[in-house]
Amino acid sequence: MKDEFLKVVKYMAEHGEVIKAYEYLRYPPAILEGQVDDYLGEVQQQLLDLKEIQDYGTLRGKFNGGFVDPQDVTKLVAFQHLRKLLLEKGCKNVVDVGCYTGWMGRELSKDGIAVHGIDIHPVVIQIAAFYATGTLAKFEYLPVQKLGAKYPKQFDGAILFDVLEHVFDPKLAIANVNRAVKGWVFINLPHPQGEHDSKANVSVKEHEHLHSFSEKKIKELIPNADIKVIENEGGNPNWFIEYEV
Repeated sequence: MKDEFLKVVKYMAEHGEVIKAYEYLRYPPAILEGQVDDYLGEVQQQLLDLKEIQDYGTLRGKFNGGFVDPQDVTKLVAFQHLRKLLLEKGCKNVVDVGCYTGWMGRELSKDGIAVHGIDIHPVVIQIAAFYATGTLAKFEYLPVQKLGAKYPKQFDGAILFDVLEHVFDPKLAIANVNRAVKGWVFINLPHPQGEHDSKANVSVKEHEHLHSFSEKKIKELIPNADIKVIENEGGNPNWFIEYEV
């Protein structure tokens, strides 16, 4: 029974549901209590590491700078769909949650859209600000959990691309976005099928997605969500969500 239980839990941890794996490991069947503590320790350490990154932007003083700007934004399916919607809906003052290097802000500035990018990586935010000099884009070190309190109803749009799967409390994140926006919210998320097809059989330390989102879970989080499935440039399915606050 132990092997079967760990197989299910490891599948969750390795396919975008680290939080759910942790919850299962904390409360295993009574017959397995005390027998899955080793893997519980691995998952718990990964969650502690991710919490440290989100609190301080670094892990044990080291910065993770693995992401780079896309080479050709014209080939980015979700971004081009977003750009079309922002222009159609007349969004001119937008917050980009989890902006990282700020490339979306620089691109959207060409369309006359002022983007306020926020992220939890102070070094990258500084670099983003340098590269955005002379554009409409601005950047700030700010966790999404503080967005609503600092900027109540300040934006007519919000972008959350590959963000909700990383936050510990998606409900709290959405509540803060809704408080900061007086218009439209656009979200891009990995689809569970894409998570299923992603790499497996590696240590849980290689997985940073805390949650995976079914259509049912999205509707529970955002009752008025308009949900579409789009294939990204790699052919993998993604959720694209839009709703009005």
